[in-house]
Amino acid sequence: MNLINEFRLHSLEYAMWSRELVHALKFQTESIEAIYERLHHEPVDMYETARSFYGPELSEQYLNYFTQQVITLRNLTEALIHNNYQAADQYWRDWNNTGVQIAEFLTQINPYWERAQWQQLLQEYHFMMYQEILAILSGDYRRGIDIFDRIVDHMIMMADYMSHGLMLNLATLSPAVL
Repeated sequence: MNLINEFRLHSLEYAMWSRELVHALKFQTESIEAIYERLHHEPVDMYETARSFYGPELSEQYLNYFTQQVITLRNLTEALIHNNYQAADQYWRDWNNTGVQIAEFLTQINPYWERAQWQQLLQEYHFMMYQEILAILSGDYRRGIDIFDRIVDHMIMMADYMSHGLMLNLATLSPAVL
């Protein structure tokens, strides 16, 4: 249960700090860098959790992928704020390409995770997050809140898929490995 709760917490904090970053960027608050730094802390927390199960080398790759997601989120949001749609389009493609790489990576390290499932989960998250960014930037805050509610549900589903696959993988290991 602790594992499930830990993945849920990380996922929800990631969603919350992502939303907070979009708001800070839109309004150019003094808190931008503090929020961005805090959002960067989520991949580090996920790295620490993953390291317990997959060791430092694989967990470092995990950290790198999710750190790239944070960087791309900021770049995409800033491009949209500045109406640089060509850059925004490129960041959108980069964000989704990294999602494909994450799906491939996760399925290589755990046979209980399916690439197509991870790709779908990440693609849906990216789409919802993009819609949330657009709602916030356009001032449609009610729509942004509705989308955020769906993101929260989706992140819990992703966290549960992650922890379920990890628990199945751990169950197949011999007691000597544990």
